[in-house]
Amino acid sequence: MVTAPAHKVKRQIIAAEMRERVLSAIDGLGFVRTNAARSLVTGRADTVGFVVLARVMLEQDPGVAAPAL
Repeated sequence: MVTAPAHKVKRQIIAAEMRERVLSAIDGLGFVRTNAARSLVTGRADTVGFVVLARVMLEQDPGVAAPAL
């Protein structure tokens, strides 16, 4: 028997009975989908980050309070 992760298999039509069996097993095992696990498998985090430079804000307007760290 050969197995592969679901994200590596092309979309296929799955019989309704098999789908119900899989969904029942998911519920029975208490499976919870997490973004952390998905990013480990796919190698992508799908997040965007940014950096705010407080020094630049202070130089432009000395009356602006620096954010607390």
